[in-house]
Amino acid sequence: NRYLGVTGAINEAYSDIMGNLMELMLEMTDDRDWLCGEQCGNPIRSMSNPRLYGQPIALNDPYYADPNDVAYDNGGVHRNSSLISMMAYALEDAGMTYEEQCSMWLRSIEILTPLAEYEEVYESLIMSLEINGFDERFKIVLTRAFENAGMLE
Repeated sequence: NRYLGVTGAINEAYSDIMGNLMELMLEMTDDRDWLCGEQCGNPIRSMSNPRLYGQPIALNDPYYADPNDVAYDNGGVHRNSSLISMMAYALEDAGMTYEEQCSMWLRSIEILTPLAEYEEVYESLIMSLEINGFDERFKIVLTRAFENAGMLE
């Protein structure tokens, strides 16, 4: 996808999510806070508590970077990645295993188009849950999380 603004933030979120899932599944970390960069000694992002590192939890959050301001972090690709990456922590908190998450996120990547935005990510995740035959409660978790973040109209 285009590494700019919303699509870039989605790209960055998927990278963080898959990286953390691989570390957790391969037992390369015992981090249960879903931090990024913790193995280098200085975490830079938290998927469990995005505000800890100055990232937004909603579109109307004071930390939300204007995706049209390309002079700042390509439109907030790193800062705004939390809007999607925090969904992975919410799913773990709801009882989804790392293996299930890996399957769900990978399947959703196959569904997304290069210029997909937040609502399309939601739709691809819901479709991925259905394709994988996962419990309905995960749909509820994702729907609430996306609504709380202001990403569904």
